[in-house]
Amino acid sequence: MPGQTGQGFNYQNITSNTTTTIFSGIGPNYVGTPMGILHTIVVNGAGATGGTITIYDSATGSGETVATINVPNAASSFTAIYDIQLNFGLTIVTATMTAPDITVTWI
Repeated sequence: MPGQTGQGFNYQNITSNTTTTIFSGIGPNYVGTPMGILHTIVVNGAGATGGTITIYDSATGSGETVATINVPNAASSFTAIYDIQLNFGLTIVTATMTAPDITVTWI
């Protein structure tokens, strides 16, 4: 996995408008164990034009929507803390931002 941090959270930095599958699976690993836990979405910068970050509990950019973050133009850095279990995967879709720079953390 990209950004493996040993005992801490895993991370991935996203710097373009794209669909990024962070991890995927076919459901809970075994008897109620989730595939993973989304910790945070950190907006490091949004550029001149804001946009959206859509979070899916899915292996694709569709399906169960966890949240849609509307990032304003020239947004300052901010962190959205979720700490939620995901059962089918984690996919992030970034759209319409100029030079997005976000970091996703999970376990």
